[in-house]
Amino acid sequence: MKLIFWNVDTQKDFTNKDGALYVHGAEEIKPNLVALTKYARLHRQKIILSRDSHNNKSRELIQNGGQFPPHCMAGTKGYKNIPETTPKNPLVIPTTEGTYMEFIEMEILTYSPTLNKMLQHKGELVFEKDNNDVFTNYYAGKFVANSGARAAVVYGVATDYCVKLAALGLRKSGLEVYLVTDAITSVNEKDGKSALEEMLAAGVKTITTKDVLEGKLL
Repeated sequence: MKLIFWNVDTQKDFTNKDGALYVHGAEEIKPNLVALTKYARLHRQKIILSRDSHNNKSRELIQNGGQFPPHCMAGTKGYKNIPETTPKNPLVIPTTEGTYMEFIEMEILTYSPTLNKMLQHKGELVFEKDNNDVFTNYYAGKFVANSGARAAVVYGVATDYCVKLAALGLRKSGLEVYLVTDAITSVNEKDGKSALEEMLAAGVKTITTKDVLEGKLL
């Protein structure tokens, strides 16, 4: 089984209590985030991170008709990952915008070189996004499709938003998905339960940090 570890949005604005959009309970899961990160690195498993990267024109911000206050604004302190999950030797893939046909037109100039760079990179990959779904970054899906990965361990925040969409996107890509239930937390408990039910219905499997550390997926 070729396994990847998929770290969802463990950024300061979400995981620190003084963050701009703190997700309740995120402080409590930090020890498990640390353990999963150390385990993946020790066993040379590829770590992929998604990262919110917003600007003043981002549609999900209240000022632009969205539902969230400014958070994870590109280049700010809150945008950065917490020290426990800061990527090593990262290759950052900026968020992409545009239609599928626009990407096809630019493929010769940018797509193939970027894909090759991602596949050959020895460090950790960071896919930036300007909304909840990491797969709106065109390259996230293309990397998964060409990586040879068969399974993904998913963890981070928040269960009812970005975690759910990452897990469902990975399932749609054909991967077995293992959701680490003690390394996630939700914005809203009721919505978190609904999100979990939706993921389970899509074939996502649940595990614990202990399961991972005991090597049950290797």
